[in-house]
Amino acid sequence: MLKIIFSLCILSTSFVFGQTSKISRYNKKKDLINKEIDSITALNKRLTELKDSLKAVNDLQKDSIKTSENLLNEKNEKLKCQKIGNQYWMKQNLQVLTLNNGDKLKEAKTTKEWNDCFNDKIPAYCYHKKDSLKQNGVLYNIHALNSGLLAPQGYSIPSKKDIDALISSFNSLKDSASFFLKSDEQHTWTKKGLDLFEMNIKPIGFRLSDGLDWYYGDKVYYFCSSSIKGSQTLDLFVFSEFSNKIYFLNRNSLTDNVNYGLYVRCIYTK
Repeated sequence: MLKIIFSLCILSTSFVFGQTSKISRYNKKKDLINKEIDSITALNKRLTELKDSLKAVNDLQKDSIKTSENLLNEKNEKLKCQKIGNQYWMKQNLQVLTLNNGDKLKEAKTTKEWNDCFNDKIPAYCYHKKDSLKQNGVLYNIHALNSGLLAPQGYSIPSKKDIDALISSFNSLKDSASFFLKSDEQHTWTKKGLDLFEMNIKPIGFRLSDGLDWYYGDKVYYFCSSSIKGSQTLDLFVFSEFSNKIYFLNRNSLTDNVNYGLYVRCIYTK
């Protein structure tokens, strides 16, 4: 009799333990399923956001195609511009050789001439040493920028605020703004862009502070309209091989030699 009772106790315990284990396994599976559902819900939400953003970018592109035009400066010279958001951006790097008051810019053909112009505060320009055909626009020094006369009449050098507005045009895809604007030519960027607006931005580099070293190959630096005076900083915006973002660099006049040669893209302001 005791053996029977003992056996029944064991069976009862085994049954309860088995049921408890089943419940535990069920709860674990339930938790996993709920997590999976939450993950799928979050993914669907993100996909919806991306879909909306892509639609907005497509609308942005369609609008720009409809309203793109060759705008004229005061001398009736055609400067090809592209509408992106509410801005008109030049589709090529600036290559004016005179200030908008008619004064000629000094061309610095040698390192000595470049450094002399910087030291004597003379607005100057040069071509990148790898741009023998002069197809990529002009590199300007800080004094050309600080003259306030570099942009053609009716145009302006973009400020950091203008760049932020450009980036914001891409809505939730703004972290990919650089990708949408970079050239889609495979031989320029290793990771080519989409060039959605035919801005044809290439990694054609800049001229460094010492006037001896040139940079070329995986990024391009552009001047913002901020100027170096006193303790102010110089803002630059950069398209890089290593990021889909447009990012900013700051240079302080007290700690950095600002004898750079950088490219310029203007925006139409009339």
